[in-house]
Amino acid sequence: MSRWSAVIAGIPGVAVVFAALFGWVPHARDVPAYFVPLRHHLARVLRGEASPFWLEQVGCGEPFLANPQSAVLYPPAWWCLVLDPEMAVGVEVGLHLALLGIGVARLARRLGADGGWSAAAAWGAVAAGPVLDSSGVLNNLNALAWLPWAWAAALAGSVRGCAGFVGLAFLAGEPQLALLG
Repeated sequence: MSRWSAVIAGIPGVAVVFAALFGWVPHARDVPAYFVPLRHHLARVLRGEASPFWLEQVGCGEPFLANPQSAVLYPPAWWCLVLDPEMAVGVEVGLHLALLGIGVARLARRLGADGGWSAAAAWGAVAAGPVLDSSGVLNNLNALAWLPWAWAAALAGSVRGCAGFVGLAFLAGEPQLALLG
């Protein structure tokens, strides 16, 4: 894949990252009421201020590490450690939109599309309604972002690459989507 195709494919996600760094916070679906509080708690866990096993702020408490949506073991969710959790969620959304776009462009290229068409495929994927809607359910978007990478690795015959990308999709918090991919 040409460098320019990758740059063009990543533009929408990078734009969201910059918007988040300048104060935009996604307010779609479950982000403000569910994922931002999870990232607040994750930041406390990563700083050693809270237990990774239990989230006491919900009802009578609930498991935290056992909830895949907490993303305790998923490094891209750790932005909440260095950024305000609201900003970190926006960066996380943008990062995964960029990963999805570049992954789709790479996959399209592997399937025979030239540079322009691979970038168009990337923008089409990122702008698709279900993808934009999944930006409000972080675990879905985060897992989805790794699937074109896994498919491209599978087409290249890389078992390690395929397993690694499916593993990242699994750690992103949506094991069912990872397994379906």
